Amino acid sequence: MTKPSARKRTSYHVGNLSERLMAEARSMLETVGPAKLSIRAISEKLGVSATAAYHHFSNRAALLSRLATLGFRELQQALLDNDQQIEQQGDHRRRLQNASLAYLEFARANPALYQLMFGPEIGLDASDEGFEKARLEAFGELQKIIAASLNEPLESRTVRQASLAAWSHSHGLASLVIHKVVGFPEGMSSERLVETSFQGFEHVFGRSGVPSLRVSDD
Repeated sequence: MTKPSARKRTSYHVGNLSERLMAEARSMLETVGPAKLSIRAISEKLGVSATAAYHHFSNRAALLSRLATLGFRELQQALLDNDQQIEQQGDHRRRLQNASLAYLEFARANPALYQLMFGPEIGLDASDEGFEKARLEAFGELQKIIAASLNEPLESRTVRQASLAAWSHSHGLASLVIHKVVGFPEGMSSERLVETSFQGFEHVFGRSGVPSLRVSDD
């Protein structure tokens, strides 16, 4: 007697689905932007059911929040790696300039992710529990660079204010570039653009270099 054929499986386990979903979301984000990114579209691209995807991300907001968290972690690492290459040289101006350069290069390499990290799609109630921690640690990496450059305690008022100024400069420059408000003349590199912006600050605030970042407690 012929044995009945085995029943076809209607479902199967997809290994590392969470990682695959994140990788595809990251890729799709840079193509379509956050507004058109959806769990269903990502699932279809991977050939898995939306139900399986929702097992890893409860909703679209959770997916976007996870992507933004990843972005801040990568930004922190970019600042750290860049600073480790120059901290032994003792050139404080170059150290600050390179931090701004690393920030700009990250934004240029990941424009859609960068805009998501600071955009309206990610609210203060971001669902990923690591989001706020990642954002604060990225800013903290910049604070460490400022503190070392000014030879001031990390928690000093001077460092906090100078770090806010440095973050504002880097974020503003990166946003102007990726939104194509500021263009790149032929032959100009990111490094040259950052250097030019630093020279501009010197014209505005005087040619005192790094010490000009000091802020009085009065």
